[in-house]
Amino acid sequence: MPISDNRKTKKELLAELQTARQRIAELDKFALLYQAGQRMVQERTTKLTESEDKWRALVERAPEGIQLVDEQGLVVEWNPGNEQITGLTREEVLGRPVWEVITQLMPAENKNPMALAKLHAEMTEFFEADHLDKSHYIWHETAPIHIQRPDGSRRMIQTLVFPIKLANGSMSGAISRDVTVSQHMEHALRESAEMFASVVEQSYDGIWLIDEQGTVTEWNPGNEQIMGLKQSEVLGWPLWRVLYSMMPPERKSLETYRQLKKNIMGFLKTGQSDWLDQFLTAEIQRPDGTRRAIHTLIFPLKMEQSTMGCGICRDVTEQKLMENQLRQAHDRLEQRVIERTAELSLTNDLLQQRQRQLRDLTARLSELEEAERRKFARELHDQVGQTLSAININLSIIQSQLSRNTKLLIKKRLTDSMELVRQVTKRVQDVMADLRSPVLDDYGLLAALKWYGVQFASRMNIKVMVHGMEPMPRLNMAVENALFRIAQEALTNVAKHAQAKQITIIMETNPQITRLTIADDGVGFNLADNNIPEKRQSWGMISMTERAEAVGGIFRIASQPGLGTEVMVVVNH
Repeated sequence: MPISDNRKTKKELLAELQTARQRIAELDKFALLYQAGQRMVQERTTKLTESEDKWRALVERAPEGIQLVDEQGLVVEWNPGNEQITGLTREEVLGRPVWEVITQLMPAENKNPMALAKLHAEMTEFFEADHLDKSHYIWHETAPIHIQRPDGSRRMIQTLVFPIKLANGSMSGAISRDVTVSQHMEHALRESAEMFASVVEQSYDGIWLIDEQGTVTEWNPGNEQIMGLKQSEVLGWPLWRVLYSMMPPERKSLETYRQLKKNIMGFLKTGQSDWLDQFLTAEIQRPDGTRRAIHTLIFPLKMEQSTMGCGICRDVTEQKLMENQLRQAHDRLEQRVIERTAELSLTNDLLQQRQRQLRDLTARLSELEEAERRKFARELHDQVGQTLSAININLSIIQSQLSRNTKLLIKKRLTDSMELVRQVTKRVQDVMADLRSPVLDDYGLLAALKWYGVQFASRMNIKVMVHGMEPMPRLNMAVENALFRIAQEALTNVAKHAQAKQITIIMETNPQITRLTIADDGVGFNLADNNIPEKRQSWGMISMTERAEAVGGIFRIASQPGLGTEVMVVVNH
């Protein structure tokens, strides 16, 4: 009823006004509650959206395969992880029965009618038996599933299946993981462990293992053979007790036992020791009383929470025996070498003494030879030369005193006789020059070599070129004679063997040495042939070597077939 109704009293109007004010207040409260409810709905919607986005991001980025199946067994979610694992895309799977997808991924050899029927029955029973209402899951941990992807490649996967309760129903979820690599690694580890066990069992070396407490956990047959202790006698014992029991009696003491235990426990605690990674040699006494020499290599085995120890032992008794024998033989040989060295040293001293005597003798012979040459040359000049001159003069006188008729009768014979006298005189002069060069005495070595080169070239029709400088001051007479005779011998050898067209003689000198070199362009020879008796050269090289050594010089010769020969003599001033 309107407030403006004039039939109502003032009191009634005031009552209606109060009622209207109360209703307006209630409407205001309702409006506030409505707004609060709207905000709450909006906040919950936002949180649900964020939660769904987070869940979707987690599903999309997860490396594991995640799938959801509704109550009818149809796939409603198939994330990229599943695509990567199975090779089936989301579009190929969504909306399909899950057993159909599983059947597609089964290896070809497993797709027989019985296996397929069993799979379909199990899946049907799973969904119809209301398994989704049960709080349990199936984790195929011990038996990975083998699948074959569309490209033919095969993988092994493990799958976790679990129920999901919803407000208006239920679903099932599954998380799959590709365990192909890990399975292969586990297989490889099993093979490695089996191989290690086989090596340990069949090794001729002794192998033992101890845990972090120092207790023996492995004692292979090799150790039984070496140490004489059975595995059953050792397992579970502290290593230091085992090692101490095998020590020879003379080494056993309380201090030794304590130190052995301290070393082993310290090694297990720190993984460090002075004797790590090196062979330790020790003598043991086996239960039967026999003694053996043992090499042991000890090293740590680092585990996640502790350190174990491993030892590899080898019986080196025979090796030690052989080493002792070899050492004794070596000592005897060393003593023999010392004795032989002393003998050789004495022989060498005698040889050097003989060589010095030989050099002195050679030098003396050279002096005597030169003296004899001078004496013979002088006698030829004084006696034979003068006689030939007298004969020539007499023949000239006879020729001038003969009558004309007589001269006609004996002219030819007389002329022949005078020519023979002239030739003999010339030959005697050449012999005198060969015996003792007057140029060498008067003008020195270089001049004598040039003079002799001209004489040799005229006789042998071989070009001789001489270069160099005369040593100043002149070399002593013995050295000049030796170098001149070596040059003579070298040129004689060239004429006999080299078939050369040119000979070059070079004399080089400085304050310390004089070097004489004679080189030809002849056929040369192989120096190695000089060591073969039937191919050995004449005594010329021996003579040149002895002459050079007699005056303290060094004689060298170099030659190759087709490249000529070079003779070199070096003497110190």
